[in-house]
Amino acid sequence: MQGQPWLVNAITKEIVEYITKDPAIPITPELVNEAKEILIRRQDTHLDSLAERLREDR
Repeated sequence: MQGQPWLVNAITKEIVEYITKDPAIPITPELVNEAKEILIRRQDTHLDSLAERLREDR
């Protein structure tokens, strides 16, 4: 499996459980950006780990 399922799940959860609880509202790029900023400010451990991996030479 590739990618970052934790990150996708965390962004989606932030949108549907906290930002907008109305399932009729479509998920837009603006909502994704808002959720991303919330996760960055919250400094979740998983984000720190992901950032470290992105800095590694391949």
